[in-house]
Amino acid sequence: MFRKEVLNYDIQLDHETIFLPFTHQNELPASITGKFCLTLTRPACFKGIKARLVGTMRTPRYGILIANLHKEMTFEKTQTLVQPKPGPETLTSFILESGEHEFPFEIPLMGTVCETLTGPGHEYHSYRLEIIIQRPLRRAIILGKPVRIYRVPQPNPRELSSNTIEGTSPQNIHYHFSIPDTFIRSGSTFPVECWFLPLRKDVTPLSVAVRVLEKHKLSFAATAAETVRYNTYFITSSAEHLIVEESYESGHERITYGGDAVDGWQMSLPVRLPRVADACSQSFRSKSINISHSVVVEGLFRDNTGHVVEVTQTVPIYIYMAADDALVGEETFMSSQELCDSPPVYGRHELDRMPLA
Repeated sequence: MFRKEVLNYDIQLDHETIFLPFTHQNELPASITGKFCLTLTRPACFKGIKARLVGTMRTPRYGILIANLHKEMTFEKTQTLVQPKPGPETLTSFILESGEHEFPFEIPLMGTVCETLTGPGHEYHSYRLEIIIQRPLRRAIILGKPVRIYRVPQPNPRELSSNTIEGTSPQNIHYHFSIPDTFIRSGSTFPVECWFLPLRKDVTPLSVAVRVLEKHKLSFAATAAETVRYNTYFITSSAEHLIVEESYESGHERITYGGDAVDGWQMSLPVRLPRVADACSQSFRSKSINISHSVVVEGLFRDNTGHVVEVTQTVPIYIYMAADDALVGEETFMSSQELCDSPPVYGRHELDRMPLA
């Protein structure tokens, strides 16, 4: 019956992704703002319409023989959009006339707010903005839309690794790998500079492969039931995901090394991080969840005996979520960009009722 009365509905968010300041001190509380649009073909009776922001943690819990998903709510805040008007008589419902209606909402992000943490094969922590439509003698209808909340990271120089690795393999092949920065924006493209020199005459270059790996390590306190059943106080698990893999054929040329022209192999390999949502997680570290990333460079050579020689090195990197057009707090870190001011909060709106059909 309700579907016949509703022509269309839409949840419009001012910002689907919000970036909070890195520091908690003296920060202005951010809010999830937007409006719920509803078009009725005829008058309908309601008990109330509410907006609710829900944060949910979903983590795998691996036992000895079985695996399940542990789910818990981390955040919940509700705002009433419309309800019966108070009066001499207590009313439990009200009538919305036919036409177009807009219900603005503003849900502040107060207190400790966990970041959105989703990616390949997981949805450890996520947010959802829900519209709850309550009607007399009927089950409530819940509409939803995902919301992403991040804190703009501030790189710690002690945690950032060197962007250059060089050395000599046991086969006497000198290598040099470097990237512009180990603090990398999600969805960006960055070059990996590779040098192999000097090449021995009995060694033939074959190919170079570049991979970006994502590793997960989880450790959660066991519940009372898990402690009794598995005789452990912590439930741990790990996973590894291949985010990017590129391979390039060989080719060598005369390059200058140490002031002399030698036979070497030099190339700049572009690494394109996926721009698809949740194809790559952000680097993250907490007491329970640790997500790390690394760039693995592998050079393959063949010696005169036909054996394939590998030269492999790993460069740890930190991938952070980019702000783009999202709402950003006052204290932010934007690599090679100016700090952005927060746009004004959502203005005051009134219910727009159309005349009767």
